[in-house]
Amino acid sequence: MTEYSNKRSGRLFHREVLVSLLKQGLGEHVAESLFNEAAARLGLGPEEFSEDEAFVLFEDLAKQPGLPGIAARFAKSRLCLLPSGS
Repeated sequence: MTEYSNKRSGRLFHREVLVSLLKQGLGEHVAESLFNEAAARLGLGPEEFSEDEAFVLFEDLAKQPGLPGIAARFAKSRLCLLPSGS
């Protein structure tokens, strides 16, 4: 298991917000499952994620082949557009 450790600074995002970025392309059940697996694998979460942690999580998911990887790359792009306090 790889664990990502970083000082939690900058914007914070609730888990639901980040999952919602993925579920647009994958559906709710698949998005939640993939997100939870990646967060556990990276030692992140469970409910709030710093902006850096969210990027690391989406970068990890983007390595997956097919639709999950594509959805993660789009989610990472949309993360940049979210307003503060999301």
